[in-house]
Order: sequence, then C-alpha cells, then structure tokens
Amino acid sequence: MESKYRLEIFRGGVRAKGKYNGNTLYSFLNRNFMKCVLDCMALTGKKNVFEIGCGEGQIMGILYDNGYQVGGIDIEDEAVQITKDNFRSRGIDVDVRKGSIYEAHSFERGRMILCCEVLEHLEEPEKALENIASATDGYLLVSVPREPLWCMLNMARGKYWSSWGNTPGHINHWSKRKFVSLCRKYGKVEKVMSPLPWTMVLIKTDI
Repeated sequence: MESKYRLEIFRGGVRAKGKYNGNTLYSFLNRNFMKCVLDCMALTGKKNVFEIGCGEGQIMGILYDNGYQVGGIDIEDEAVQITKDNFRSRGIDVDVRKGSIYEAHSFERGRMILCCEVLEHLEEPEKALENIASATDGYLLVSVPREPLWCMLNMARGKYWSSWGNTPGHINHWSKRKFVSLCRKYGKVEKVMSPLPWTMVLIKTDI
C-alpha cells in the first residue's frame, strides 16, 4: 500500500554518511520508522518542530518535505554542517546549530521537541528528559532502541559479538515497558509505537 507521506531520504546535495545508506532491509526499517514519526506528529496538530540530536538532518528533512517547520541542534560539528549543506543545496535556510540537550539555552522554547536515538547515549537521560519536557510546546516525541531486541538483531547479523550485540556508544538499555514507564514521569503518554527495532513514545507535557 502506498504511503500517504513523502518518505524519500532527504539528501540535498550531500550524501548522508550514516545509517541512511544501508541495504534494502535497513531502508525499509528506516522508512517504517519515519512513517511512525509522521503518524505521531499528525496526532499533535503541531507544525513547528525542533529536533534535539538531529544528526545529519534526515528526520528534519522528511518533516520539512511533509509540510513542517523545522530546526534542530546536534553536539557534533560535522553533523550540523551536513544538515546545513543538504538544506542549502535545495535553497533552504534551516535553523540548525551546535548545542547540547543539557543546555536549555541551546534550543528555543515553545516549539514541539523531537528527540530520536539520543537518550541511549547519555550519562544522564533523566536530566535530559526533564530539560526538554519543560521546554516543549505541549508535546514531546522520543524514541530509543528496543532492548533486548536491538542487541539480538545485531548479533543475528554478525555485529558486535564481543559486546553481546551492544552498539558502540549505547550506555542505556530499555525494554518497551521500562521506557514507557520512564516517559510517564514527564507527562501523559499519548501514543506508543513499536517500529522494529525501536520504541517510540509521544508524551503530552502540558497537563
């Protein structure tokens, strides 16, 4: 069935260097992930989105292609530059800059916040969640790898055997149930989705 969304990888004039250059299966999983992001966004009625940990801007790009106003921060200079270059090659001046999830001054308040594939890397994920939940405009959309499925799938494809399938840099590991329980500390859980192999939670914060 054809999707109602535009889900093409947002490249602009710069080739993405990360996970969006995978094989056919990986492309399918990422398209399904993006569809879930857009399904959650549609529930909020929000059109102005700020992404924390935007990476190379692929989620921002797909949101933009589907009619959203976008901006974001990332801790890595190279990721910020790739995002800027991709958007600029299409004649778009996007609000993206270097910043930290722990520093409230890094991002504007009063916009819906999106934070995908970030929390598993953080030493203080609860501090980060508290910070962004207090800044968002009513809704917060977050996602993390679903464990232990994530590690099991890594091992099934012959990756990271020495660390039992744990992706380098992942220091937090949540099952779906535990992550949803964590999210409830920061508002009402409006929607939980499970695009393989992630857990995605939409939180309503203005309650």
